[in-house]
Amino acid sequence: ERWKLPLLGFLQRLEGSRSDAEELVLEVFVRLHRAAPRYEPTARFSTFLFSIAQRLALNELRRRRRKPVEVVAPETFD
Repeated sequence: ERWKLPLLGFLQRLEGSRSDAEELVLEVFVRLHRAAPRYEPTARFSTFLFSIAQRLALNELRRRRRKPVEVVAPETFD
């Protein structure tokens, strides 16, 4: 709970969308849970957490560039 809002703000600045950032916050915590055995207590937890968030956000931006969303006019569904 302590890191939710700082992560949300960080990811929202990177992504530009609050809804996308909220989805990524959830994914960051999932990945954090998976990566917990690799955490070295010699490093700051915030560094570990935000590096996961940054890599995830950059991967998402790359994915969007490779597969851009096509806008379809509503008239095509009639």
